[in-house]
Amino acid sequence: MKLASVVIPVYNDKKFVREAVDSALGQTYKSVEVLVVDDGSTDDLEEVLKPYLQRGTIRYVRRDHRGLSSARNAGIKAARGDYIAFLDADDVFLPEKLERQIRYLENAPYADASYCAPYHFHDGAPHNLLRLKYDYYSGDDVLPNLLKRFFIAPSTVVFRKDFFERFGYFNEEIQIAEDVDFWLRVLHVGARLYFLPDTLVKICLRQEGNLQ
Repeated sequence: MKLASVVIPVYNDKKFVREAVDSALGQTYKSVEVLVVDDGSTDDLEEVLKPYLQRGTIRYVRRDHRGLSSARNAGIKAARGDYIAFLDADDVFLPEKLERQIRYLENAPYADASYCAPYHFHDGAPHNLLRLKYDYYSGDDVLPNLLKRFFIAPSTVVFRKDFFERFGYFNEEIQIAEDVDFWLRVLHVGARLYFLPDTLVKICLRQEGNLQ
């Protein structure tokens, strides 16, 4: 079974991170490493993560605060897996997320990455799940529709490990809408992204982002 790396970038988000970590550790796909990238948090995040560190169930990378793009890139470069998935610290994977998306990629050699359908929930109401009205696309249809409306949440995507060497990393100079910039660039140079219509992740809707 190939290893999957779940990269969780965190900045001052101890309130949420344990549920995110638990959801990554609780996958039905059992060959998983969980990599928490602490982007210079000042809210005693490491103390919150101490039980996981003592048990050796996560890897922890602490670095100076440089922003979300830099934190994601650091996680990509530290990852050991054949597949890489991002999980924002306030989002939650459903148990079969990695298993289903990796199975899809194993049977779809033409796909460089896959993304799934999400639930959404408001901060403070994690059990009140919403389905926002988005259309999702695959292959050649992704880029032209992405120019009209953004519909790819980072926590929905599973990448092949060589994706970033082939198509590029996040631009660390960009602090707002860095994921939009990323997808427009990689799709423009030929990355192939395919949609899996299973709902496999819960995305938190917040007033402000947590990585600045």
